[in-house]
Amino acid sequence: MNPIHRRLLLIAALLASAALTLTALGVSGLLWRGRALPRFASAVLIGLLVLRFTVPLTILGSDLAFKQLLAEDYRSSQQGITNTASELGRQAASASQAGASAAHESTLDRLKHAATLPDVRAYAERMQLAADRAVSDLIRLIVSFLMQTLVFPLLLMWLMLSMAKQALLAAANRPSPPAIQRR
Repeated sequence: MNPIHRRLLLIAALLASAALTLTALGVSGLLWRGRALPRFASAVLIGLLVLRFTVPLTILGSDLAFKQLLAEDYRSSQQGITNTASELGRQAASASQAGASAAHESTLDRLKHAATLPDVRAYAERMQLAADRAVSDLIRLIVSFLMQTLVFPLLLMWLMLSMAKQALLAAANRPSPPAIQRR
């Protein structure tokens, strides 16, 4: 991460924490003095709590979901692509060695060899199967990446914001508590 971005994130986290702390202290001070809370105080407090904890909890939840649901498939897809690349490299090397050895043969030997090339079709089929496996593994990697970076975080953020909305609605619909009389 860019140092400027890291610094901006740190400043934003500090500002959100400071705003949350000051609001919590203000609400606590009002309650301690026995005064009634303004209706917006609980909404501001809940909003700041959501702001402060949504991003870290989304990151942690997304990472946990990836580890539990997709990590093994991701690793196997990466290994499959690595294996396919090595297999294609070995097949290309063996084909070039066969071509190099054929260059030293006489024309008659090359014609005999060309007449007995049924393994060209087998070679093409092996290459096609390897390419199909690589494409399948690549698609699984892309899906895993999108799930980890977009779907899980957005789903968790939506869930947290929905819960916050319910908490705000509940706070807005409750009657204000009467002021506490201190003696």
